[in-house]
Amino acid sequence: MNALISLDGEVLVARLDDGRELKHIDAEALANLLWQIGIRVADVKAVDWHDDVESAPMSGQKIAIYSHLRMLEEASDDDQYQSARNQTIGKLLAMPVWISRQELSQSLHEQEGRESQIDLWLSERKIFAVDQVGSQLFAAFQFDDSRRPLGIVSEILAILNKEDEWAVASWFLFPNGWITCKQNGAEVPLAPAKALDDEDAVRNAARNERQGTHFA
Repeated sequence: MNALISLDGEVLVARLDDGRELKHIDAEALANLLWQIGIRVADVKAVDWHDDVESAPMSGQKIAIYSHLRMLEEASDDDQYQSARNQTIGKLLAMPVWISRQELSQSLHEQEGRESQIDLWLSERKIFAVDQVGSQLFAAFQFDDSRRPLGIVSEILAILNKEDEWAVASWFLFPNGWITCKQNGAEVPLAPAKALDDEDAVRNAARNERQGTHFA
């Protein structure tokens, strides 16, 4: 399988031999997508500016894609993969979005059955939790002001269908090229967790992730 990289406006596009297209505005994120479907450095080419100046990626974008794919290839053994994974988890844990199971339980209005209620939400996949040294942490954005699960979160969990809860957390908390907002007149990617009010956009981003068209 080969991939041809081009530029469509501000969006990088990887056209595959089988007709699929992977899109992302971030070069390293696009490299991640290519890696996930088995594309390696040797399989990637980019439109040359001599042939099509408007569709040719910038030099920095090409370098970022090739460099990131090489890094992923070099980090494919278990020890290096775990190191990279731990770095990502560290970034996630540094984000001020987490509450402990005890904090969640104490914030529920029910006087009895709080722990069983949390377990039920987890088993029904209405919410997700990550494990940190044997303790469960919950992302606060999953809940409304009354600490009830947001319906859109359950929908997204079903669409993503990921078993790795840290991968789920990454998807929600890192910027996503399919969800954007305007800053200083430019479109910039937004983390899904910050766009849960725009349910259609978040659903679309989750479907694109599931189909291999998005992932820090």
